[in-house]
Amino acid sequence: MTQLNVPRYGVDARWWTAGPPSGRNYVRHLIAEFAADPNSDDYIAFVRNGAGRAPAACVPIRVVRLPSMPAVLFNSVGVQARMPGSVKSVVYQNFTPPVSRAGSVTVIHDLIFMTHPEYFGRAERLYLSLVARLLPRATIVAAVSEHVRNEVLERWPGREPGSVIVAPNGIDEGLLDAAANVNDPDADRAVLARLGVSRPYVLYLGRLNVRKNLSRLMTAFAAADLAGFQLVLAGPPDASCGDLAAQAEQLGIRDRVRLTGRIADTALPALMRNANVFAYVSLEEGFGVPPLEAMAFGIPVVCSDIPALRETAAEGGALFANAGDVESIAECLTRAAIDEALRASASVLGQAHAQRYRWQTTAQILRNALEQASR
Repeated sequence: MTQLNVPRYGVDARWWTAGPPSGRNYVRHLIAEFAADPNSDDYIAFVRNGAGRAPAACVPIRVVRLPSMPAVLFNSVGVQARMPGSVKSVVYQNFTPPVSRAGSVTVIHDLIFMTHPEYFGRAERLYLSLVARLLPRATIVAAVSEHVRNEVLERWPGREPGSVIVAPNGIDEGLLDAAANVNDPDADRAVLARLGVSRPYVLYLGRLNVRKNLSRLMTAFAAADLAGFQLVLAGPPDASCGDLAAQAEQLGIRDRVRLTGRIADTALPALMRNANVFAYVSLEEGFGVPPLEAMAFGIPVVCSDIPALRETAAEGGALFANAGDVESIAECLTRAAIDEALRASASVLGQAHAQRYRWQTTAQILRNALEQASR
C-alpha cells in the first residue's frame, strides 16, 4: 500500500451534506476537484459526524470527522484541535477562525445579510454577524464574484486589495455533458409527466424564498402574453415566500402554475432542456448559478438587473428586467418566449458563455490561494 504524503492544505467541509444549497454545491465540487489533483494527498477535509462515508471521488483525500457543532465553533475549535501539524493553510466557508496557527482562505458567497438584513430572522442575523466580525482575520478572502469582491473592499476599505480574490462558482460537468449530448425525447417526456409539467413553460429553479421575488414573477407571468404556457417553480419551499399556490389562485393562474418541490439531479437535465424560458428575477444575489445552467442548455434567460447577475449572465445573452417592476418582467418574459431572433442569439451566446464556468478553474484558483496563505 502506497503511503500518502502529509497533508499541506485543509478544507472546511461541514457543508458536505447540510447547509445552504449553493454552499453545499461549492464544497462538493471543490473537494471532487482536489481529489482529482495529481497532488491529492496534499489535502485533508474536515467533515461533521453523521455526514456518511466520503464518496468514491474523495477517497484520495483524508477525512477528519468532527462532532456536529455550529459553524463558528467547527472552524475555530474543532478544526484547530484536529488539524495535523503539517497543514499550513485551510479554505473555509464564510466563517474565519479568530485564532489559527495556519493561514486561512475564506470563501464568501455573498454579503446579503449585511446589505439586506430584512431577508433574515433575528437569530440568523445574530449568527451571520460573526462572519463580518471574523472576516478581517482571513489571510485571503475568496469572493464568488467580482460584485462580492467589491462589496468586501467597500466594507473593509483598509484591506489590501490583492488579498481579496474571485473564485467563482462553476457548472457541474455532468450537467454540461447532458446539455451537449443528444437527448431521448421519450425519457424527457416521462420525467416531465412525473413532475406534472407540460410544454411550453417558463422555468424557475432554486429555493422558494422571499428574496427570489416569486410573487412578482407570478404576477408578471399572469400579465405576460403567454397564453398556453405553464410557470414551473422548482425547488424546496421556504415559509418566507408565503403560500404561492394561494397567490396563484388569487391571480387566476393556479391551473398554469406548477410547484414541483425539490428536483432530483437525474430529472434536472430534462426539466432544463425542455424549458422555453428560464426566469430568475431575484432581488439580490452573490452569484446566481441557475441562469448559467439554463444557458448551458441554450435556454433564453430573463434575469433581474442587479450587479451579480449583470456580471455572470450578460455575456450569455440574458434579458434584464427591473426586479421591482411587474411590467418590465412581463415584457422580458414575452420577448424571450416569442422573439425567434432573440431566442436563437441567446441560445448560441448562452451555450458558449456557460463553458467558461468550470470547477477545475475554481479549484486551481483556490489551490494558488492556499499556497499564498501558507507563506
